[in-house]
Amino acid sequence: MTDQEGLYKKAYERERFARKETELILEKKTHELFTVNQDLEHRNNLLKRQQKSLVMTEKLAALGQLAAGTAHEINNPLAFVISNIRTLKRYFESYENLVDICRSGEEEASQLCDFFSRVDMDYLLNDSQLIFGEIQEGLERVRDITTNMKRFSRSQPGDREHCDVRDVIETALKLSKNVTKYHCVVVSEFLPTPQLYCNSNELVQVFLNLIINAAQAINDEGEIRIKSFTEDGRILVDVSDDGGGIDDAHLEKIFDPFFTAKPLGEGTGLGLSVSYGLI
Repeated sequence: MTDQEGLYKKAYERERFARKETELILEKKTHELFTVNQDLEHRNNLLKRQQKSLVMTEKLAALGQLAAGTAHEINNPLAFVISNIRTLKRYFESYENLVDICRSGEEEASQLCDFFSRVDMDYLLNDSQLIFGEIQEGLERVRDITTNMKRFSRSQPGDREHCDVRDVIETALKLSKNVTKYHCVVVSEFLPTPQLYCNSNELVQVFLNLIINAAQAINDEGEIRIKSFTEDGRILVDVSDDGGGIDDAHLEKIFDPFFTAKPLGEGTGLGLSVSYGLI
């Protein structure tokens, strides 16, 4: 073997060894990347499940917070429906007497005039119309409350539809009415906006959290202002209140899960975090 052949063989062996080392390193790195990728995928799936869990937790918390007031909201229209039904029953007895007089066939005219004067028939007719209107309004209020609660509780993450942001906000206002109506004046201004393709019930949850937060920030009496409008092709919604506000030291934490500046037992600390995630 010549010296040149010996050098070639050594160079070849060095190259083969280097190539083998490189393949081993590449194989090791590939395995490490695969392991890291699997771990990241697992963590990502875990985060998604936790996010869904947090959304459901906040939704249940919001439903629980609204439940006490909802009973009162439903009881109000039911109370005057029941009262009006009793009044209508008395009126109906007068109508029955009137029918009996009309059927008697004896001195109908004088009996009718005397009867109309005695029971104030004009008042009965006018008041009956008002009662029917109140009953319809009361039952529609009960229907709206239960329908909104049902839709809010049953929404699924994948449910999407075209909707008007005004309708979404008004639904949130109806659900939060028992929280706001006793000490807050809600002033809303809805300017024309294009429709959104979105999960409308998730947006209801977002605005519901904002409205409840605003109401809870107002200690005695105050005002909540809501405005929707378009700017540079975007739909903007501004929610503001004249409550006490929040300390500057807490501003960086407001979207952190479970952070709350409220007293113990008055908040889950998930409202803004979940709202941010949904948006």
